[in-house]
Amino acid sequence: MHSEPVDQSTVWWKQPLVREITVVLVIKFALIFALWWAFFDVPDDARHIDDKQVSTHLVGTLTPTLHTSKETPQ
Repeated sequence: MHSEPVDQSTVWWKQPLVREITVVLVIKFALIFALWWAFFDVPDDARHIDDKQVSTHLVGTLTPTLHTSKETPQ
């Protein structure tokens, strides 16, 4: 019997389970990257936001209120 030497570095790829897991992981990473890019990627102009813009966005625009009372200050 003549047996050929087996290259151990390529044997793992011939197993169907290893190929399926690899394909599933590649697809998952691609989908995660696509979701990150679509929903969490910050535009370049939004990276330079100062404190005033953040507070205006979170609190909203504060309108001045007039305190009128029937009593006159003395």
